Amino acid sequence: MFDTKSEAVETETNDPTDHESLTDDVIFATLDPEISAQPQSFPILNEEGTLGLQVLSTFKASMTEAHEFYGQLLEVEKQMHAASPNWSVVGKNNSVTHFKIQNGREHEVRDIVEKAYGRVMTSMGTKMDAMLGVKQRLESKIAEVFKDPEEGKMLVELRGKEVREYARSLDDLGRMDLISNLARNGDKRSIAAIVNAPAFLSGFTDEENAQNKQVAAMALATQAYQQLQQTKEVINRVNYASRQLRNRYAKSSQAESSPTVKLSKALAGMRGSQC
Repeated sequence: MFDTKSEAVETETNDPTDHESLTDDVIFATLDPEISAQPQSFPILNEEGTLGLQVLSTFKASMTEAHEFYGQLLEVEKQMHAASPNWSVVGKNNSVTHFKIQNGREHEVRDIVEKAYGRVMTSMGTKMDAMLGVKQRLESKIAEVFKDPEEGKMLVELRGKEVREYARSLDDLGRMDLISNLARNGDKRSIAAIVNAPAFLSGFTDEENAQNKQVAAMALATQAYQQLQQTKEVINRVNYASRQLRNRYAKSSQAESSPTVKLSKALAGMRGSQC
């Protein structure tokens, strides 16, 4: 329907519902903020005085924009097709040529929708930047767990070496339990000695040490860790919404229009004024 421009929000993860086989009605429903952005679906973000509330508010605003534009796009396309009948001509050897009667408003429609698409994608991109900023702040909060303010001092380094040697002396089960026990006791310095050093010095693999960080973060920075996980999910859903808008915009056929009242109203929803 319209020429496509690539104003995309960067995708961080894939959404399991992001399939080409989904119908417009299903996609439109998944974008509905009353379904996708309910505060009770993200209880950890919906806590007063936390960064989570900012994420939740921005998320709902993004989904509202996506939902409204997707619906407007469908309505404009519906009215264009309804107002422009198909004609068929049967030629030699029963060949059939299909064409549409056009009514002179093609450029107007294309211009309105293209500008609306640009506004929505730009606005969603700005909101995505805000959510990514909160994500970084949460990651910074968690990173504080693994910092030792006295790192570099000789006694701290010697103690860290002893902690790693002790961890390496344990069997596999004992080694995996060690981080949980240290976190339960709030021993941040010993945890930092393990997770900030190369994993093999403590007898761990790189994958195990990454898991150690998660275990410690859950225990020592519980709220920040949980909000980070839900923030990632929210970012994923907004990425899904932007992909659906981009894909639907790109799939639309060449613009066809008619100076009908219904089409004018559909366009006015995008333009923000009566045609």
